[in-house]
Amino acid sequence: MDNDIKQRLNSISALFVLINIVYFLILELSGATSNIEEMVRFGASRADLVFFNYEYFRLVSSMFMHFDIMHIAGNMIILFLLGERLEHVIGKVNFILIYLLSGIFSSVFSCIYDIYVNDMVVSAGASGAVFGIIGALIYILAVSKRMVEGLELRSMILMTVLMLYYGFTSSNVDNIAHIAGGLIGFVLSMAIYRPIRRDLA
Repeated sequence: MDNDIKQRLNSISALFVLINIVYFLILELSGATSNIEEMVRFGASRADLVFFNYEYFRLVSSMFMHFDIMHIAGNMIILFLLGERLEHVIGKVNFILIYLLSGIFSSVFSCIYDIYVNDMVVSAGASGAVFGIIGALIYILAVSKRMVEGLELRSMILMTVLMLYYGFTSSNVDNIAHIAGGLIGFVLSMAIYRPIRRDLA
C-alpha cells in the first residue's frame, strides 16, 4: 500500500471519517435520515432545544450526523483529503481541538442566528468542522508562505469561495455555520501554529 495512503488511514481525520460513516449507516438503516423528528431524536441540532432545553450535547452529536449520501460524501471527501495534511502540520491533539471546536462553535453561531430570525431549523453535518480545517490551512499557508503537502494558498482560497458561493446559491445549506467554522479554524490556527523560523547564517 502507498505510504501516503497508509499515513492518511492512520490519522485522526480518518477516524473521524469512520465515525461519521458508521453513524450515517445507523441513521440510514433506521430510517432516521428521511425523518426530521427522528434526526432530532438521534441528536440533530435545533436552537430552541440547545439553548432553552439546555441540550448542549446536540452541538457535538449533530457534527457526526448527515441527511443523505451526497451530504456526507461531500464533507468526508474534503475531511479525508485535507484533514491529514492539517494534522501532519499541527499534530493530532491540536487537530482534534480545531475540528471539534470549529464544529461546536459553528453550530452555536448557527443556533444564535436561528433564534434571531425566529426560525427553528433542524441542523446536522460536519461542514462547520470541515470549514474549520480549511480556515486553519488558509492561515498556515498564508504565514508560512509555502506549500503544505501540495496545497497552495490561492487554490485554497478559490475552493473556499466556490464552496461558499454554492452554499449561498443553494437551499437548505447552513451558511452561518460554514462561515463561522472557517473563521474559528483560522483564529484557532493563529493561536496554535508557529511557523518554523530559518535564521540566515
